[in-house]
Amino acid sequence: MNIVKIYHHELLKYKGKHKGETCYIFGSGPSFKNFKKQEEGVFIGCNHIIKNDEMKNNIRYYFFGHGYLEYKNNKSIYGNHYKEVNNLGNHIEKFCMVSRNNNLRVHKFSPKEVLKLKDINALPCDINCEKINLDLESNSFLNHSIVFPATQFALYSGFSKIYLVGCDCHSDYVNDNYFWNHSNGSKKPNYDNNLIEWWKKMYQFKNKYYLDCEIININPSGLKELMDKDIYFNE
Repeated sequence: MNIVKIYHHELLKYKGKHKGETCYIFGSGPSFKNFKKQEEGVFIGCNHIIKNDEMKNNIRYYFFGHGYLEYKNNKSIYGNHYKEVNNLGNHIEKFCMVSRNNNLRVHKFSPKEVLKLKDINALPCDINCEKINLDLESNSFLNHSIVFPATQFALYSGFSKIYLVGCDCHSDYVNDNYFWNHSNGSKKPNYDNNLIEWWKKMYQFKNKYYLDCEIININPSGLKELMDKDIYFNE
């Protein structure tokens, strides 16, 4: 089914909605553990950030991947994610990237599967691996990482200041590099160069189309000195 044609027009209600406001985008990297709020702002959460109770109770927008719909016995392919998402209140506005398009496969969900999202106040959204689009009401979001659609949404919604939290670009998340299972030590992280390159493109996109927006990294790891400003502090 054509997700863009059927559902993306609903994104128009967010276009410029938060002009001049501040937001925080939360990834699940280990640097999230040292987060301290800098000022009031809208919380935008991604994927497994809802394992943290503060985030689960305070996010306004939530972005998650198509794995939510790939489940068996009430358990998604990403562990308990299916149950965790269903337990979020409908007051949280949700966006699910339901298509997966890359060189390995193209996965399109059935209309019945996609409509499951409407029951939890989630908007089905399409993604691509090649381009950062401007008019999201008629084009797909960028794939590669769930924080990219969240960042596009923040720009599209008019936020003038975006804080990035836990967006560490580690390539070995599955091996102990999420915020909830990461042990602080001397091990040097492996970075995903593909993600870093796409962040550079996202920054260029921001500077071309959203000159009034500032992106600030809180305790950056892989994205050090790649956005407008870095802020460091420890626990």
